[in-house]
Amino acid sequence: MNALRGEAGVPITIACPGYVDTDFHRRVITASGEPLPGSQRRGISPETCAKICLDAALHGDSEVIFGFSGKLGYALRPLCPDVVDAVARWISLRSIRSPEAKKPEGEDGFEKKE
Repeated sequence: MNALRGEAGVPITIACPGYVDTDFHRRVITASGEPLPGSQRRGISPETCAKICLDAALHGDSEVIFGFSGKLGYALRPLCPDVVDAVARWISLRSIRSPEAKKPEGEDGFEKKE
């Protein structure tokens, strides 16, 4: 994106909104046709997301990161990208896993290293 901004002068705003409260997870079904189990986290409303994104684009911001956890992950990623990716993956999987589902591999949900 930086190449488009710098070389072609194309204004681009990258938005990282995190969880937006839409029907997406409620409409997802498994391969067997059952609704996806797990917690249904709630995020910001689509209207709030759109307003923040539009404001950022109109102000010429190159990117807009939502929420404390998003900003923390963004700040830590250059220092420890594997850790940030693993935590993001764990949070994402936890949001769709049913509470009674067995945790994969290790007690904390991460793979065991030998």
